[in-house]
Amino acid sequence: MRVMAVMPTPRSAINMTMSWPTVPPEMREAVDLLVARLDHLRGASQKTAAWEQSLVDKVRAGVDEACNWPADSSYIPAAIVERLKQDNDFRTLFEWSCLVRGSYLWPLSLLVYGQDCEEIRRIAGMWIVETGEGARRIVGDAPAEFQAASAMDEDVWLAGWFRQLFGSPGLTGKLQLSIDSPMAEAVVPTAKGPIRIAAAVSPIVTGTSSLAVTIRVPRTTGPQSLSDFVRSGAMSPGMALFLQSAVLARLNLLIVGDTGTGKTTLMRALAAEIPESEPIVVIEDNPELYLDRPRRDGTPYHRLVIPLGTAAGRWTGSNAVTMSDLAAHALRHRGSRVLLGEARGAEMVDVLSAMTSGTDGSMVTLHARRASEGPTRAALLASFSPVFRGNTEMAQSLVYQAVHLCVHLGYVTSAKGRKREIDGIVAYDTDGTATPVYSLDSSNVVRCDIERIGQLPKRLLEPLRGYLKEMPAG
Repeated sequence: MRVMAVMPTPRSAINMTMSWPTVPPEMREAVDLLVARLDHLRGASQKTAAWEQSLVDKVRAGVDEACNWPADSSYIPAAIVERLKQDNDFRTLFEWSCLVRGSYLWPLSLLVYGQDCEEIRRIAGMWIVETGEGARRIVGDAPAEFQAASAMDEDVWLAGWFRQLFGSPGLTGKLQLSIDSPMAEAVVPTAKGPIRIAAAVSPIVTGTSSLAVTIRVPRTTGPQSLSDFVRSGAMSPGMALFLQSAVLARLNLLIVGDTGTGKTTLMRALAAEIPESEPIVVIEDNPELYLDRPRRDGTPYHRLVIPLGTAAGRWTGSNAVTMSDLAAHALRHRGSRVLLGEARGAEMVDVLSAMTSGTDGSMVTLHARRASEGPTRAALLASFSPVFRGNTEMAQSLVYQAVHLCVHLGYVTSAKGRKREIDGIVAYDTDGTATPVYSLDSSNVVRCDIERIGQLPKRLLEPLRGYLKEMPAG
């Protein structure tokens, strides 16, 4: 069996490893039998997105059926059936094994439906999984379907596998992946929500590799409410009360931080605080918010959601729908608030204008290293619009008119390890005057930087006083 050489990694790179998840050997025969039965009942020659989205329920129903058949007539071995009836943990693992084996993502489904993660990458001939605790490199032998004689041969084989996946019915995006079209993006429905796959092949992938793949996966664990943020230690109770009040008071928020710090997760939790009667328009390039998706308690984050996403042109980019197109179109839907996920360019102008003309209580996520840099970054993006023609000073003025609060998320390192945490909230007046509200002290303990609510900019006081009488302590 081939053993791949492990490339040396920089000091800040992947120190943690994991093995490929596997279907337990004692289950394989029974799993294959149940999956074959489901495939037979499906009838179609090709698995579809609709089938994948309903696969959890179909597997569960198949296991129920097998357990209710007489022992001498079940197509699953009697010993397995007895364990399914008596051992809930065994049944859970068996159903998971059937899910991953019956998925049109097999064997990538071992990762997508495995350890809760945010990102899966194929890079430099390696598989990397990004979790809340950091990146993990997958070691050991890959499933047989992903193995080849060398890392380069594996890349060629995997490129063909992704091309086949992109041909599945029900996918959307730029689905051509070839020498003539070496970049592809696909939104792939799964049983845990849509995943976003970006793939590139040679000739644009150079060096010793010929394939680069990044897969964004919706997390099924992690904070789903402000209370969850508090319980996980990512936010203090005072911060949570202040942010909840800010949402109810319809203050406009910038949510900033580096990649992977949880900006989307926080926006989702804040959106859950918006009154149910208010329709929300969501604008995203890569769909990640999914506010209408059920939470652990079975209820959606919000019920009245109009989610809008970009669309690539079928072949050359013609007729593509951009973020700027979406931002302009979003205002036609007369949403009570607009949520812009991952601002990257001129679309900032339309959303900032909406914030200053009746669509208050809106939110934007973008990349910035600290809370104080959020407005500057927003102004830079807004200056890309023809409206400002590169005039960042005018764009900065619009940002200060629109944005009330900037919230920063970062990684905080302690003796217990690294964790995500809200480490700064800054309030802004229309002239750009910044008032730090919450920050971390030298011991990484949250502190409230103002003593009285009256120290906030005046334009925040009137709406906030309906929900806060005094500043919550850090």
